[in-house]
Amino acid sequence: MKRHSIDQVLGMLSIVVPGSVGLWVVARTLVPYWGRDHVASAIVFAIGAALLVGLWELFVRNVRAAALERELRILPQRPQENTLDGASPLLGALLRARLEHAPMPSLGENTAPFLTGLLVMLGLLGTLLGLFQTVAGAGHALTTSNDVDALRQSLSAPIEGLTRSFGCSAAGISASAMLGLALALVRRRENRMLRGVYAYASGPLRVQSPVRRQARALEQLVSQGQALPDATAALEGVGTKLGHLSNELVELQQTALKSQQRAFSELLAA
Repeated sequence: MKRHSIDQVLGMLSIVVPGSVGLWVVARTLVPYWGRDHVASAIVFAIGAALLVGLWELFVRNVRAAALERELRILPQRPQENTLDGASPLLGALLRARLEHAPMPSLGENTAPFLTGLLVMLGLLGTLLGLFQTVAGAGHALTTSNDVDALRQSLSAPIEGLTRSFGCSAAGISASAMLGLALALVRRRENRMLRGVYAYASGPLRVQSPVRRQARALEQLVSQGQALPDATAALEGVGTKLGHLSNELVELQQTALKSQQRAFSELLAA
């Protein structure tokens, strides 16, 4: 029981720790932009929202894998024909698919890999917008400024664009890396659960596979086929005995008839 509790805690930490690091980087990036750069704020906020959605999906998948592992551990080592009927729908479908060598059913949500790539794309979007603002601001500053002070003021827009570029890139890459790490850990737990399903299906539950059931049915048919000659021989014996009894009955009837005829003849003679 203690080991199971430790596994649950480690499973939660595999999501909480990378998620916390990613959210901290996103929040730290959002602070300088808030109220100053609306475009960068919107991009970083979208990065944070996508990271939260991915972490929530991983949390659900981790809880589902833990529940399936607990249910798999309490299954009987000598399963009956109705064992799968008492299991949960998902575990029953996994075990049946393994027994019947059918495609495994989906475990549910699977948007985290897409979100991992989306976070990088959002960071790249902020980088490109920042570089565009940097190039445009630098060109405007070099063509319109006549003195050093005006040039310095004109360079504020390019500097803001560079800040947006580096900040969005840092937020997107960090969030993507942390979500990818949490995804890898959750997949590891799901694979461990699937290995348990495979082991149970190929071990104790193997006797309930369709192939084994067909083999048992064929054995019953063979045993019944072997019993047919014995039944035929027994029926033939019964028929022979009935024939003998019929002959004996006819003989007894004939003997009785002859006795009656002799007795009647003697009575007439007297």
